[in-house]
Amino acid sequence: CSDTYTLAYRKPPIPDESLPNQVLGLYMGTQKNPYEPNTIRHSMASVKEHYDNLLASCYSWMCGGSDLILKRNRTFFQDHDIRPAHSSTAVDLGAGSGFQAIPLAEAGFKVTAIDLSRELLTELSETAGTLAIKTVRGNLLNFVQYSPAEIETIVCMGDTLTHLKTPTEVKELIHRAYGALEKEGLLILGFRDMT
Repeated sequence: CSDTYTLAYRKPPIPDESLPNQVLGLYMGTQKNPYEPNTIRHSMASVKEHYDNLLASCYSWMCGGSDLILKRNRTFFQDHDIRPAHSSTAVDLGAGSGFQAIPLAEAGFKVTAIDLSRELLTELSETAGTLAIKTVRGNLLNFVQYSPAEIETIVCMGDTLTHLKTPTEVKELIHRAYGALEKEGLLILGFRDMT
């Protein structure tokens, strides 16, 4: 997978309702950012079909191999001091084969990993072994129904946001994620460089 840009937001004690608009502005290119994705394009019938019929079987390999990406994300979480401090719960939206879920669980989080691809979630489970990761096959827009009541950290990294159909869905996901975080929770969004 190509270079990514990652944004992390700590939820303040007083809600900041402008956050979803700020993040959407960065994502859609209406605010200054290092790249300019002005549209979201989909050429397949659905993201699920795309992964089921093409990507799932080679996704980890295509991204450079699980070991490389897991190491990169372990380093990212360590360098940014991302570790359990409150409820110790994390949700990985678009978890795929576990590139974020596994390092979060290794750091001590109890992780709920949500993805549409059964094959990638199976790979995640096999790689994770006995780590505290619960996999859920479902739509990430409905993550709240699969998640614990208190969530300390939510991650949505890689190319996940580009799989949503519209900017409205991106904004809605950010709103829901931000609203689901416990006080001083952390929302981490990764954007793939699509250039």
